[in-house]
Amino acid sequence: MTTINNIEDFIRVLDEHPEWLEAVRSRLLPRALLDLPEEFAKFAAEVRRATEISNQRLDRLEAHAETTNQRLDRLEAHTETTNQRLDRLEAHTETTNQRLTALETGLAQLTEEVRQFVAATNQRLIALETDMRTLRNQMGDIRGRIVYDIVRDEAPLLAGSMGFQFSAIRHRGDLQRLTQANDVSWMLPQVLQSFQRADLVIAANNPDGELHYIVVEISYTVNGYDTTRAVRNAEFLTRITGVPTTPAVAGVVLDHHVEDSIAAEDIFWYSIPMGDLRPD
Repeated sequence: MTTINNIEDFIRVLDEHPEWLEAVRSRLLPRALLDLPEEFAKFAAEVRRATEISNQRLDRLEAHAETTNQRLDRLEAHTETTNQRLDRLEAHTETTNQRLTALETGLAQLTEEVRQFVAATNQRLIALETDMRTLRNQMGDIRGRIVYDIVRDEAPLLAGSMGFQFSAIRHRGDLQRLTQANDVSWMLPQVLQSFQRADLVIAANNPDGELHYIVVEISYTVNGYDTTRAVRNAEFLTRITGVPTTPAVAGVVLDHHVEDSIAAEDIFWYSIPMGDLRPD
């Protein structure tokens, strides 16, 4: 691991790693220092040349003592200049450290702002997802109502497809009066209310002219809840009136979990084409 204890170590490391020197120049040092390495290199070259000259003149010290002393004076002057430049480099390094500190502070502030932005964005996304779920639920309710209206309008077709002659639609008020006129104490209150709110009850006649009821549960996507409710309501209506009742379900999509019940003819399936939901 490279250790820097003083300015000479710092310069040595930069000499050993040119890519570090370039990074320092381009990212950390002020513009005024960008030219300093070149000047320092020139100075170092001058020092080396002065040293070589000094060594040569030292070999001739006895003959050139006065000249050597003069050159040593010049070398001292150069050394002083070097020290001054090093002092300036240290000052610039301190300035750079201060700028780095300011940069770190700014980066921390930016990080916090980004965190807050991300948190706010997540909240908005959560709100959007909630709105989308609400919209999907509302659209489901709308589609369900459209299918409900279509099936009620096609009640004669539904009865005919089952081999019956349509007679009338029994409304929820009719079911309420029917349960009020008969003993239904065997029904739990919530079950009684569910029965009275059956989606559709059709009065029809079989080929022999006998009365027959058809209890229909209507959904955009018909699932196990619909089939179970239709079968239950058909059994209840037969028990109360003694009239044979056939359960049926109607919708656009049939859940695959109830396909076996449909195939076994335990319950009648009346399909509404998707195109019927589109406005004319």
